[in-house]
Amino acid sequence: MSKTKRIGQKIKRNARISKYIIYKETLVDYREKFWSFIGAFTGIGLIALFNRNTY
Repeated sequence: MSKTKRIGQKIKRNARISKYIIYKETLVDYREKFWSFIGAFTGIGLIALFNRNTY
């Protein structure tokens, strides 16, 4: 097997693995989305609470 063929196979394998990882990480998990929304809403509320005397 030539060196360039092995390098080509490694690149294809790494691309296949990368595609799989990206696919798994972008799946929609509704529980995660819910808690992200609650956390963001709480954070914005706390910022507003701390800054209400500033203006």
